[in-house]
Amino acid sequence: MNLSKKLVLDHVVHVSSLERQGELTDALDALLDAYDAARSAAESLRTLRSDLLTVLLSGEHEIPSSYDELRGGGG
Repeated sequence: MNLSKKLVLDHVVHVSSLERQGELTDALDALLDAYDAARSAAESLRTLRSDLLTVLLSGEHEIPSSYDELRGGGG
């Protein structure tokens, strides 16, 4: 099928009302904000994990034996 002016003009395009477009924009903005917050939190957690592993593996800090008691383990 060839694309023709008649074919294009005969095609109906449905457009939401400006109010509905605004609602969709607000919803998408909220999703993007949530995504950015989650990405930032994930990066902070990766950094924290890396920093903790560095400190623990270097021997700079040790996990106290009382930790097992705090988490409910006996040993």
